[in-house]
This record gives sequence, structure tokens and C-alpha cells, in this order.
Amino acid sequence: MKADYFNPQDMSKGARVWLTQNELEKFIDCSPSDKAKIAISLCACGLRVSEVANLSNEKRFKDDRGWMLGVVGKGNKYRELPIPNSLSMVDLNVGVTDRTIRRWVTETAERYYWLHLAHSNSQPSFEKHDIYHISPHDLRRTWGTLLLESNVEPTIVMAWGGWESWEVFKQHYLDVANPEWQAREREKVSWL
Repeated sequence: MKADYFNPQDMSKGARVWLTQNELEKFIDCSPSDKAKIAISLCACGLRVSEVANLSNEKRFKDDRGWMLGVVGKGNKYRELPIPNSLSMVDLNVGVTDRTIRRWVTETAERYYWLHLAHSNSQPSFEKHDIYHISPHDLRRTWGTLLLESNVEPTIVMAWGGWESWEVFKQHYLDVANPEWQAREREKVSWL
């Protein structure tokens, strides 16, 4: 887990948080209910919280790309993004407000801390308070970053996530690559 605080001298101002793939899977498993798990999983598939709240099942389909989800997002623009098989047959219409989804993420963070960290003998790679800053948007940001770390082309990530501005995308996703990703990329260039 990585947290980038908006104001390091005053952590109450919030942070941007990224989870590893393993942390994300454990986080989703800590959801307080089945509906919450679906909503949190959808946020972790790149949907904005408002898109999750307004989602319906008829927008899910399977084609040569696998299971996909069509959403009308920011700016009333349509996009299609992949979803895992685990979301292929469940009711995606969680029927709750943005506020409820945000509350579920906060409850899940609390459960994640107590189930996986509070009683662990190993030292977590982050501070206790980092977990309490996780928001639905952090799950979306984690999704985008994990895709890039898996070598998905940035233009595909932008299309799936509905990002139109290369500058904004680059600033928030390409500039935060973790050191392991940078090391892997450097290995591709023998003369460095």
C-alpha cells in the first residue's frame, strides 16, 4: 500500500492511496455484505462511484474480448471496460447511493485493518492511518495503476477508464509508477 498525503504535516487532509493486487483482493473480501462486495469490486474495475450507483445488468455482455461492461460515465460518454468472471453472473444493480458506496468502502477499510493487520505478527508496509483514507476513487486509481504495471497500453487503460486528457492521465498514473515497475522497464534497455 502506498499513500500520498495532500498535506504530509496534516494527514487529516486526506491522501491518494494505491493497493497492491494482493491487498486489493483481501480488501474486497472484507466487504461487509454481498452487495457491498459487488459495489467495491466494480470500483476496483475502474468505475466511478456514480457509475456504480447507476449501473444496470443489461449493460454487461460477452464478446471476443471476454466479459465487458458498457457504462455511460462522466460527460455522458459511453465506454466499455472488462470485468472479471466473478462479476459475470451477479446482480450488478446494487441500488444504493454514492454515499452508501463510500460508507461501504470505509467499513471495508476498517474490517481490512482488523482482520489482516491488527493481529498480524508481520509489520505492514504502511501506517495504520493510511488504510482509513481509502476511497472508492482510490480503488479506481489502483485499477488503472495495476493495469499499467501489467503492461497494458496506456491508451487502452485510458479508453477503459474513460480518461480523455493525456496530461491528466500521465500526471496521475504514469508519474506514480512504483520502483519495481521502473526497474522492470529499465531491464528492457540493455544499454542503460
